Amino acid sequence: MDKAWLLALLHIKDANGDRAVQGKTWLHKIVYVASRYETALDCGFVPERFGMFSRSLEDALEWCIQKGLICKDSSDSAAKSPLYLSSIGEAYIKNRIEALDSRTLDILYKIKSALNGMTYNELIAFCYTRYPEMLENTTERDRYERSRWDAAVSSFVNGKVTTAMAARIAGMKSWEFEKRLLEDGYDLDKIDMKLTAW
Repeated sequence: MDKAWLLALLHIKDANGDRAVQGKTWLHKIVYVASRYETALDCGFVPERFGMFSRSLEDALEWCIQKGLICKDSSDSAAKSPLYLSSIGEAYIKNRIEALDSRTLDILYKIKSALNGMTYNELIAFCYTRYPEMLENTTERDRYERSRWDAAVSSFVNGKVTTAMAARIAGMKSWEFEKRLLEDGYDLDKIDMKLTAW
């Protein structure tokens, strides 16, 4: 992966104003989804233990960390350690970001905004529902199956996915999903509808 795109991803603020990415798991999934819309971001993803994985992206990340361009918070597991630009990384990308394709930057912004705010279970459920081909080698299949309903409800209630996508995550038709929400006491008229295109 071109390191400039990786640095740009960490430079762009998401819709919540955050620049950091929640961890390597989020990074791989954000770039994978973005690569589905923009071939310049394609870096050879394959299904691995935690779903979509790119050796090229991982190598670019490790190189940037070693060079002091990217920092990671080591207070959590590697998959969930926030990644952010160092002051050196910020200075480096600020001088180069205008040369990057604005359409691709917009795709990164939209996908980062949609996925970066998801919990781990929401992220896994969304990605594995939307891209089932990436479940092939995952060790997270059981977790995904166990958390589908909760992840679908949480994602929907918090405005992260549409009714149709939440229903897909839950493994239901839209009307079945809405009916069960009502049965569980949710007031569909009061749910914040700041939905993405997902």
